[in-house]
Amino acid sequence: MNSSAIFESFNAKNLRPEQVAKTFITSINFKKIAKRRHSVIIGPRGSGKTSMLKMLQVEALDSWNNEESHEYKRDIDFHGAFIATDRVFKEQVESLQFDNFSDDVKELFAISIFTTHVFKSLAQAFQFTTKNNTENDTYDFIEAISLIWSLNLKSYSFSSLMTALHVRKSLIPALANKLRFFDSADISKIIIKDENSFLHLDMIQAVSAAVDLYEQFFPNGLTNWALLFDELELAPKCVVQRLIDALRGTNDKIILKLSVAPYSPEISIVKDIFSAAVGQDYDQVVLWNSKKLESNRQFTIDLVKSMLAERGIALEELDFIFKNPVLKLRNALFSELFRQDPSFRVYIRQKNIDIDNLESITGNDRRELLGKIAHIVRIRLAAMNFNGGSTSKISLRKLHDYYAGKDMLFDLLEGNPRLIIGVLSPLLDEYQSTGKRVSVQRQLDEVNVAINKFMLFLKSIPIYQEGTKFRGIGVNTIINEIGDKFATEVLSTEFNENPVGSFTVDKNIPPALKSILGAALNSGALVHLHGLDSDVFLGDLEGHKFRLSFLLVPKFNLPVNVMASSNLSSLIKGNDNKGGKNFEFKFSDV
Repeated sequence: MNSSAIFESFNAKNLRPEQVAKTFITSINFKKIAKRRHSVIIGPRGSGKTSMLKMLQVEALDSWNNEESHEYKRDIDFHGAFIATDRVFKEQVESLQFDNFSDDVKELFAISIFTTHVFKSLAQAFQFTTKNNTENDTYDFIEAISLIWSLNLKSYSFSSLMTALHVRKSLIPALANKLRFFDSADISKIIIKDENSFLHLDMIQAVSAAVDLYEQFFPNGLTNWALLFDELELAPKCVVQRLIDALRGTNDKIILKLSVAPYSPEISIVKDIFSAAVGQDYDQVVLWNSKKLESNRQFTIDLVKSMLAERGIALEELDFIFKNPVLKLRNALFSELFRQDPSFRVYIRQKNIDIDNLESITGNDRRELLGKIAHIVRIRLAAMNFNGGSTSKISLRKLHDYYAGKDMLFDLLEGNPRLIIGVLSPLLDEYQSTGKRVSVQRQLDEVNVAINKFMLFLKSIPIYQEGTKFRGIGVNTIINEIGDKFATEVLSTEFNENPVGSFTVDKNIPPALKSILGAALNSGALVHLHGLDSDVFLGDLEGHKFRLSFLLVPKFNLPVNVMASSNLSSLIKGNDNKGGKNFEFKFSDV
């Protein structure tokens, strides 16, 4: 597998609807998305956006057949048409943006080609849901559709309809290429000709009219339709903004499901008092959690059981697959660091803790004092043992056993379907071939491989910023810098019970750095910490708090926990606002 294979091979956009249905695992988020409500679905790469939207399309629901499927298929009261967006489509749209075109003309072509793309997806869904209807019904329906969508058909069949839409999708770029040789006055005359009237179709109105026709011709089944837009961060911004504006009010029979990356600086979901409001006009579904949650572990358990079932293995307890590391108990752990680390001895004495009688600490004090620092103590002691008494960073080639075991593995993967499949598949293959529990070292090796592949993948995402030191820098660079600063906090000379392990993007951060952070967020390397309690559709990162992905924390010897926060500019400039520690940040011009 190449460097990015772990993040690309297990992508639902490459799967047919019946393939998605075969292995689909439900979740709390899917229940939210499956409601007959407008939804904005926000998540980084691999978080399951595409799988969940594809599962709602008519072909996938028809193929879905297990214990859970019957309940969902009973409750889902709409048909779904999946509308993919990818980089090829994005490049096709961008290729039509010629210099002699006004902004209005550029927008006209972008919306027109995307509208045709939507028509094709909707027509495919129409065809599937009407496959058992009489030929006369579909004939008259397609004739009416062709009039609404300004299509000249040789025959009124779905085959002819799809062919005409395919031809139109080719004619739009051809027309744009022709017009690049005309001046603006001639362009205006040409695009308003009757034969080019299709350029001016309003996507929402044209879809709405088609859905109304569907109800007229086929009134006995479901008549609500969900348009399932995937990866809208790759769609023309003018199109996305129109879809977002349509959340406030559209045909009652049309439900919009919009999937976007968290960082989308060119899209505004709130423009004025008339904009759609979250919770009233649409549901916001966030596909990550700021903290470790039992729901993430449960989803991972369900997905792993499904992966095992594909291998012909039925297991109720996954402890039979992964060996758990033998770690020092808390009393022994604290006692050993107390002996080796003078700064920890100072801390323990300042807290009036009897190191030989930790059991005397009970209730909230035990949780607040001992539970809070146990992860830090374990990592700090591992570093000292590895480095002969020095609290220096441990080599990535030697991950500590702390990062192994079923629960820890599941926490590292944070319920991300693509990571779960990519990281755990080799371990499940080994279990299948040997019938023995996967060793701790083998687990750590696979985590290490995943981290290296993740960092290589981040390196392949260049952020070009003209006139800055950020030009051509990969996202991996900023992640390394931030991770190293956090590692310094945990493994610094003086024991710190509250080390900085997250950051807030403050007003002193320049746009160039925000772009890099945004790319890191969309790739899943950073995790937004405001979670479900705030609007996390981010046009600007300022004021928002982030941590590293848990999968990356072993690289920097960090606890798998949410830690204290500092302004990012303070880290960069050498003062973390928590004791004045100095950091040497490479991007010194910030």
